[in-house]
Amino acid sequence: ARCFDVMMRCMFGHKWTDIPNQLPESAQVTTRLMLAFFLYWLIQFPLMWCHPRHIRYFFSVKAIIMPLATLGLFLFCVIAGHGPGNWDIGTDPVSTSSRGNQWMLVINTIFGTLSPMIVNQPDVSRYARNKNDTVIPQAIGFIPPKICVLLFGMVSACSIYRVYGEVYWSMWDLLDAILDHNWTPGGRTGIWFVSAAFAVGTAGTNIFANSIPFAADVAGLLPKYFTILRAQIMAGLLCWAIVPWKFLSNATKFITFLGSYSIFVGPLLGAILADFYIIRKGNIHVPSLYTKDPKGAYYY
Repeated sequence: ARCFDVMMRCMFGHKWTDIPNQLPESAQVTTRLMLAFFLYWLIQFPLMWCHPRHIRYFFSVKAIIMPLATLGLFLFCVIAGHGPGNWDIGTDPVSTSSRGNQWMLVINTIFGTLSPMIVNQPDVSRYARNKNDTVIPQAIGFIPPKICVLLFGMVSACSIYRVYGEVYWSMWDLLDAILDHNWTPGGRTGIWFVSAAFAVGTAGTNIFANSIPFAADVAGLLPKYFTILRAQIMAGLLCWAIVPWKFLSNATKFITFLGSYSIFVGPLLGAILADFYIIRKGNIHVPSLYTKDPKGAYYY
């Protein structure tokens, strides 16, 4: 929705940015951003009807446009700022006493972004024809791209700080800043395409990391009432209830959210891996997973 907000600014200029705010400060969101959230939700909602068997087509499109948009934004920042320089972002160095805590925060934040993808893999990978269809792409596709994205973000932030004098922790703030300094037809067009690519990419992430895992679990718990598609639709409706814009009100809240997420998912993933590979040594009696018989191996 924040990327969609930038797209609307590129298209309508002050007619979009001058929308009067009718919401109280406690809402932590403006009328304009709420409208952007609603419009983006409205456009994305039909994707809730996308069954996991067909999601690969959407991700094929995402896999093409996202690297191009990311690389384009990265090159613009590096060229505008003539590189990251001495990596200065105008903040005080981390003290030695808190450096260990900072390292743990960084690690938790990174795994907070990766853990949903890792834990939720079976919801999608179960449609693969053989093991190598998932193992090799995941080995190549998870960690190296994540490192590249982090490096791109740091280099871009340091580079743009040299020319704009401000550090932007979120991509949409960076895109807005570029528009502020380059309000030209070419600048607006370029930023529109970058914002559109990230909006489309986020829609794919929402499906893969949020709606499908939620739907698979709900359908497994209540198969009499829910199919995967029905539960996905419910997830799309429930997204309003968690007021997600509050997570993005500032950088500290967002990083805290990502770090705390891995606190729950990390032990869960560890228990699953230890149970499957060490205790059961990969042996599971599949029929017993799908029975309510008290004599079933996994009835507990």
